[in-house]
Amino acid sequence: MRVLGIALVLVVASACTIGIEPNGSPVGCPLAVIEGTLVGQGQDSLSLVTDDGEAVEVDWSNAVSIRAGSPTELVDANGAVIARAGDRVAISGGILRGQGAWECGGVHVKPSAS
Repeated sequence: MRVLGIALVLVVASACTIGIEPNGSPVGCPLAVIEGTLVGQGQDSLSLVTDDGEAVEVDWSNAVSIRAGSPTELVDANGAVIARAGDRVAISGGILRGQGAWECGGVHVKPSAS
């Protein structure tokens, strides 16, 4: 049981620990989640607008890319659509208030708020 407890502490600590590379890139993936609506910013950019109206720029991971179109789409490495501009999503990763967010833990489409 003691080994299980130590392993659990190590897993939790490693998931919550984040460092910053000299170039400013995050190391690891924090457990923060931000929710809002995807908004197309031109043909090749998607940002997020939170429920309180804050526009948040998102630094997307290498696991996804943005496909221009109407609406702009977020796609996976195989070209499958994950989400589209106008979708309500939860993004896992890191959040730096006033500096945007980075996605590293996935994007999950949420039901629209009615």
